[in-house]
Amino acid sequence: MMPFIHKDREWEWENEFRIIIQRFPVSHRATGEPFYDCGRENRDAGLLFSLDLAEFIDAVVISPTASLETATPVRNLARKHNLIGKVRDSNVRGAYGAELTIDTS
Repeated sequence: MMPFIHKDREWEWENEFRIIIQRFPVSHRATGEPFYDCGRENRDAGLLFSLDLAEFIDAVVISPTASLETATPVRNLARKHNLIGKVRDSNVRGAYGAELTIDTS
């Protein structure tokens, strides 16, 4: 679980929110004690729920080193999920000498 719930300090600025729910199929060993078998596939382990992404996402920041080929699909995905108003270029973009002009309409 450690890699899923803890981040390296250099990434803490992301303020990432994670939800992890574990439900493993229960099998029984010869002793009769339950054993939570995380090796078996369990198609019923997931949870589906509705979520308003705009309530959870403050901003989508395009990397200062992102190419147009990277930035465009990010913007398209944001548009698809009504988040285009939350997409912005990184404030340090100019520091790398690569200004991108991207149509946000």
